[in-house]
Amino acid sequence: MLNMRSKPLNPEETKEIDPGDFHWLPLTERPMEDLIRRGGSMSIPPLPDGFLAGPENRLAETAVHWFLEGIPSPKSGQSSSSSPSIPYREIPDLSPLVFYGPPGTGKTALARGIHFGLGEIRAKYQGIFMRGIDFFREFTQAVREERTAGFAGRFEKQDLLVFDDLQDLSGHSSALEEFLAILDQARSGHIPVIITLPASPEEIREFSPSLAARLIGGFLVPVAPPSKETRSLILLKIAELSGRKLSEEVLKCMLDYFPKTVGPICGSFARFLHQYCRNNRPITMAALREFLDQNSPVKEKSIEEIVRATAQFYAVRIPEIKGKSRLKTAVRARNVAIWLARKYTKATLQELGSWFSGRNHTTIMHSCREIDALIPEERALQESIDTLVKQIFE
Repeated sequence: MLNMRSKPLNPEETKEIDPGDFHWLPLTERPMEDLIRRGGSMSIPPLPDGFLAGPENRLAETAVHWFLEGIPSPKSGQSSSSSPSIPYREIPDLSPLVFYGPPGTGKTALARGIHFGLGEIRAKYQGIFMRGIDFFREFTQAVREERTAGFAGRFEKQDLLVFDDLQDLSGHSSALEEFLAILDQARSGHIPVIITLPASPEEIREFSPSLAARLIGGFLVPVAPPSKETRSLILLKIAELSGRKLSEEVLKCMLDYFPKTVGPICGSFARFLHQYCRNNRPITMAALREFLDQNSPVKEKSIEEIVRATAQFYAVRIPEIKGKSRLKTAVRARNVAIWLARKYTKATLQELGSWFSGRNHTTIMHSCREIDALIPEERALQESIDTLVKQIFE
């Protein structure tokens, strides 16, 4: 067993910015600048195409390099740069690699980045990237159609298996059993596995002891929220890619009032540009103050009020939002209602789950993360949410 967990640095501990302490890891299939150009005249930046690793996430950066470049194996008399590297898959105690940390810290970006990075390095690379909720759905379908052997077979002969948000399997005993069997199968076949979680395995009470023990026996890597200095560089990068500059006053205000994790930071910046800085208008303190005022409602609303407004907006019935309808419009309305209720009420995840037909807290978190990820990419969704918020708080 190789357990290299370390306590993440306090995100606010670092004070002086030393450029050498921050490294952009290009972790997606396209450079960030390409996605900006594909947007044409649209001024909404996408999420950064990479992970900015500050001192608080040095272990995560190391894990990425080990996976893509191999693990250094210095020999006597040789410099580390000329020493041979050991391929990651040849050290079974490093699998599964578990990235864990709060939502929005970049765990999915790291896992997807390794997946796409290996695809660029290896000509015949074969890998699977699958969300926990999709694993459950596909396994359930396979059981229903009596083809579980074929389901397990798809995970054989792969170069990498990535399971994002594995906590979504919580409470589904048969799916968890199948997943454990696939972990065993991967270990026997020397197939590396990457998993992302919102907390360390032993803190997820819904996991069985056997699954928690299996994950703890791998390589656990905490992913911390970005420090203030890291957030500064992320904001400056987004502004640069959108062809704008940030004054010190604007940057300080964004650091104080924007969210503290990567995805929500980018989502807030995107909404701000969309609402107040179209057509390449410069970013001003007046515009930022107005945006913050408009997006910080002082009046709390009830879940019922939010769901009623959302149902009316999407022209669906309230039982469809609260229930288990899989119609596309109902699913979108449900996810938006959950996202709004999470943001504009004091309800806990458990309370929200209870209101939405007994869903567990991981399903509620998944709905919120899905909307956070889509907001910067879908202009229509941004406009819908802006309209809904105005209607709810009028």
